[in-house]
Amino acid sequence: MQYSITDLRPANPILSIGDRSFTISLITLHIESIIKEKICSLNEIHKNISKNPLIIFDIIWILLIDKNQFDNYTEFKNFIYKQAKTSEVSRSISEVIEESFYKSMPKIKNKAKYDDLLRISQANETEKICYGVYYDRLAKRYGYTINDFFNLTLSQLHILLTVSSDQSYEETEVQAALQGRKLKARMKFNDVEEDEDKKLDNDAKELLERLQREYKNGK
Repeated sequence: MQYSITDLRPANPILSIGDRSFTISLITLHIESIIKEKICSLNEIHKNISKNPLIIFDIIWILLIDKNQFDNYTEFKNFIYKQAKTSEVSRSISEVIEESFYKSMPKIKNKAKYDDLLRISQANETEKICYGVYYDRLAKRYGYTINDFFNLTLSQLHILLTVSSDQSYEETEVQAALQGRKLKARMKFNDVEEDEDKKLDNDAKELLERLQREYKNGK
């Protein structure tokens, strides 16, 4: 799969409140750890917001890049509450949070097949891969410091691990070929839309059935 510039580095969301605009961070690994420690895991965000909508103010404060515009979180929250249309501001904040989440998460077109592949991969692993392993791989390949690593979003991490994994396998294939060996075929995930994937499956099935008919007729 090819990745565009905007896949690797999307533009930061902008929050407009009254006549002021604020740049909002994408959700890096570091910010994810802060949200998890102070609020909840990313998987539980929507459930917690539905229970307590005021959480959005805590989240947006964490995502606010230039906090120096306010003395502290209380001043920031008071600034929001003083707006004439607080409900509209709250909706804007929710939308910006959603935008930040969307731009920070891996873009998987075929979620069903990806989940199946993930289950198969995990079933074949003797140990669960941890973030330490991810960091070790990127540090060895790109010379990343721990700060570089934690400044990545999950989307960027997914892209870099996917590309580095593909390239590492190809490099290993070359080394194996030079030594007269052949590597076992690797399971590879082609990320296509689910409708397109179903069409490809149907086309393959029809081709197989046609070949079987021609084989029987030729005997």
